[in-house]
Amino acid sequence: MPKMWRTLMLPVVAAQQCVELLIIGDYGTRDGNQAAVANSLARLAGEKAPQAVAAIGDNVYPDGAAYDPGTITRWWGQVYLGFESLRRPWHVITGNHDWWTDALVERAYTDSEANKNSGGYWQLPHFWYKKTYSVPGLSVDAFYIDTMVWKGGTLTEKHLGPQAREEQKQWLFRELANSQADWRVVLGHHTIYSAGMHGVTEVLLRELDPKLRELGVPVYFAGHDHSKQVIYWEGMSYVIS
Repeated sequence: MPKMWRTLMLPVVAAQQCVELLIIGDYGTRDGNQAAVANSLARLAGEKAPQAVAAIGDNVYPDGAAYDPGTITRWWGQVYLGFESLRRPWHVITGNHDWWTDALVERAYTDSEANKNSGGYWQLPHFWYKKTYSVPGLSVDAFYIDTMVWKGGTLTEKHLGPQAREEQKQWLFRELANSQADWRVVLGHHTIYSAGMHGVTEVLLRELDPKLRELGVPVYFAGHDHSKQVIYWEGMSYVIS
């Protein structure tokens, strides 16, 4: 029997420029590796001048902010904002380590005096949200989601309520359907497909992947597996950073 392939039509635009977005996950290790990552990230940001840094979860190890906003100042602000090229918006989502304690602290840091006094670069306005990036002739709607909320868990339900999972799903599907951007991309912490140690996230494969294809999303960005991967499957790309 012949195999039925599902394909996505990529947008054809006449833009003369690219939207540059620097995407990194699992970057808050609190050791020498983090300093090395900061140096490399700063060098790349200096070359590419991205519109933003997409920080896709596990922002502070091992237990997120651990109820202390000063932890973010010490292990994000003092590590990364020392580089001029990294003083640009950081569009943040949470990962599993951020939810090992109360990730509400990371969300609240967005409006904190510490963040405002250092430039307001940490931006986590909600656990799921949309940002639009554009250059002349090209627009990109980027949908940031919280995959810990999607997967469900004791702490996410305790702090956000059991309804949060369905609220996020319906928000994403509605916003994707209404998007008029040339490109629509989705970013989350957990992988859909991965050849790494964590492998496939079954609930995302079952619930998210079919809707991304249906709603015209050609690429999903994730972290979690502490590796770099590009997987192409039946017309869609899965990028792990």
